Amino acid sequence: LNGDGLAAFCTDGYASEEYTYDALGRQRTVRYLDVNGAPTVCRDGYAGVNTVYDRLGRLTQQGYVDVNGEPFYRPGGYAAMIYTYDSYGNVVLEQMYKADMISREELEAELGITIFDRSTKGMMLTLEGQRFIGYAKNILKQIDNVEKIYKENAGVERKSFSVSVPRATYISDAFAQFSKMLGEKPVEVFYKETNSSRTITNVVSDNYKLGIVRFAENYEKYFTALFEEKNLKYEDIVSFGYVLVMSENSPLAQKEVIHFEDLHPFIEIGHADPYVPSLSLAEVKKEELPDDGERRIFVFERASQFSVLSKNEQTFMWVSPLPEDILKRYSLVQKICPDNKKKYKDMLIYHKDYKLTELDRKFIAEVRASTSECIDIYQN
Repeated sequence: LNGDGLAAFCTDGYASEEYTYDALGRQRTVRYLDVNGAPTVCRDGYAGVNTVYDRLGRLTQQGYVDVNGEPFYRPGGYAAMIYTYDSYGNVVLEQMYKADMISREELEAELGITIFDRSTKGMMLTLEGQRFIGYAKNILKQIDNVEKIYKENAGVERKSFSVSVPRATYISDAFAQFSKMLGEKPVEVFYKETNSSRTITNVVSDNYKLGIVRFAENYEKYFTALFEEKNLKYEDIVSFGYVLVMSENSPLAQKEVIHFEDLHPFIEIGHADPYVPSLSLAEVKKEELPDDGERRIFVFERASQFSVLSKNEQTFMWVSPLPEDILKRYSLVQKICPDNKKKYKDMLIYHKDYKLTELDRKFIAEVRASTSECIDIYQN
């Protein structure tokens, strides 16, 4: 009031404040009024504040509005604040977020929900509105992170390479050699070992640019038809027969020739991965493994298989021929079993419209070189 007892503007730019409260007596809104009781703005430019409290009475949201009840953007470009607390009640995170520039009515109509409860006293978030704001906050945070990443790396050329492959040591050996060729410029490389079905999915979905698929040669027509259907280009890498690998101290290692019946007392280590996507695991076992085997360990990671083979002299495994340095490192030997006549093929795949990069070509060259060192020479 002024000296005559009449309403007057205070130094903050308004004459009075009007409050609303929830059932627990917590402030929900404050609106700034002029001397005639009409909405006006404070010195900072906004006409009111909406507040939301949690069940412990802590302020969790604070939004700014104009004289029409619409979001008001502060100088920092935000219309509201979100507060996060630790278990001791201390504010540990203050987040600013922007309101969508679409009108409130248009947004609610498009989403089919009511975001705000509105009255002449102001507006408050509904439960659906609070859920929407939570989703929006997470999206804005991700957008900010993306902007930060790309702004920090603006103008920086970053190469990338990705390949999905079978669990084959000759390929990982080639990848190790390839890693020496990456140079000093920024680069991101993704190398994933998995089964044939997932490799095809990885390449088709464009998550990985290159793939190497392994299958038994009697399924070649199935796979090439599948590659054509998926619009994938395919190239032969190598054809081979599996060899037996075991500890150099295994009784099997002392035999000149190993036959299927010699394997009966031992434990086989295998990869329980389908070679044909349409086959179930039970069918795969029946198709790929001898029927008379009763003791098997299935693994999905190559380091584990080498540790078991090295430390357990009662184990063996069917593998594509291994590099000599791996055999020496794990004290293993590999031998041909004349009874196993099945042949396998590793095939490179990528999208038909994909243009191989320099890194792709270097990797492929290393894989082919590794087949010459590990498989071709050994097989011959």
